[in-house]
Amino acid sequence: SSKEDTSSSSSSSSSSSSAAAAADPPRPPPPLLGQLNRLLLLRRWMDLLFEQSSRLPEDACIVLLTALYRLSLSSLQDLKAGALDLGWTHSGSLGELLFGVERTVRIARGNLMRLEGLWGTISVHLSHVSSHARSVMRQHGMLYFSELMNEAFNFACSAGGEQGGEEERRKDGKGKDEGSSASLKKKLIGAYEDMFKCSYSDTKSLVLSSLHQLLSSYGMNIQSAWPSILHFLPLVAQDPESQQVRQGATCLAYVCDHLLLSLSLPDVEQLLQCLLLFASQDVDAESSLRAIAMTRDVGRYLMGKLCRQELEGKEEERRRAEVTRSVLSSFAKLVQLGRDKRSRVREEAISTAVEMSLGPEDKCAHVMISFLGSLLLPYLQETSGWMETVEQEKKNLHRQWLRTWSAGMRGAAKVLSERMAGAGKGGKEEEEEGWG
Repeated sequence: SSKEDTSSSSSSSSSSSSAAAAADPPRPPPPLLGQLNRLLLLRRWMDLLFEQSSRLPEDACIVLLTALYRLSLSSLQDLKAGALDLGWTHSGSLGELLFGVERTVRIARGNLMRLEGLWGTISVHLSHVSSHARSVMRQHGMLYFSELMNEAFNFACSAGGEQGGEEERRKDGKGKDEGSSASLKKKLIGAYEDMFKCSYSDTKSLVLSSLHQLLSSYGMNIQSAWPSILHFLPLVAQDPESQQVRQGATCLAYVCDHLLLSLSLPDVEQLLQCLLLFASQDVDAESSLRAIAMTRDVGRYLMGKLCRQELEGKEEERRRAEVTRSVLSSFAKLVQLGRDKRSRVREEAISTAVEMSLGPEDKCAHVMISFLGSLLLPYLQETSGWMETVEQEKKNLHRQWLRTWSAGMRGAAKVLSERMAGAGKGGKEEEEEGWG
């Protein structure tokens, strides 16, 4: 029995030692904890990918931006109608929906040196979010867009080192901002037009607010990108909503008040045509009157440039002829506005055309005479016939047309008196040449 007790004790001690040995190796972590660790590590790697995207080749960066755009397409496409507008704005849920666009903007900020090559993919992504069916998404998309535009344009201006005004780039319209900086500016400005083509009024309003902010901050450094802005603003003049037309007129007012001297001569001509489009729109009468007033100021400035410009070779003479045609075209459009159904617009248009025609020097006499003989006098004959037609039908309408006709007559008398005074100073030969 003692032997049996000894054998049983030895067997129990050996079994306990084997159990202790089996307990020595570490146990594997639970499956869920292991997955979480791997996800955290993956998240860190992804963050490094976005933070150090400038180290990626440009084609790899475009692939990454395209993947983010597709992610936004997928997440926003499944968004239920009205979900966010009805109050579902939890920060976590909204952050998930905006993950793609937020990382896209982060990549753009880290790659300003090569933003021009990436801008196509970035702008399409921002445009998609800014034109989403849900207003909250549109607002956030435009917020990202405005912030990035401000930062990118600031970089483009500092990189281009632009200074100076119209005199420095009068010959070629470009000056110091040639190259990648000028090209980047044009692409950035072009994004405004793409954004504005959406069908949502709030996005359009935010686009114009962003443009006004850009003009206020970097207007003196826009330079070669002015044609892009002046190509976009006529689109605003054709908008069917008065709010957008007023905002567009406000942008033009800032240009006329603060930036006119920084424009090249071709840009001033394009600005004048843009103002006439705003004057002709029939959505908002106040914007039309405002545009006519700006047309008078810009037209007088352009006439002054035309009168002071000396003929120096064939190229300069050709340029002078182009400006003359542009001015006469503006007169024609103002006289056309003299037929507008709004009486105040008619009167202001005719008065503005007359004031513009009175050049500060005798060098503009040919413009004055062309305006008087080809545009103003035929218009007065035409309106005189209209007044006889409406006199018996509507007395109020007759009085309105009479005021317009009177304004035109006073203008014609003023043009004649100015011309006669100039002819008196120049002698008989100049008088015969001018009237001939």
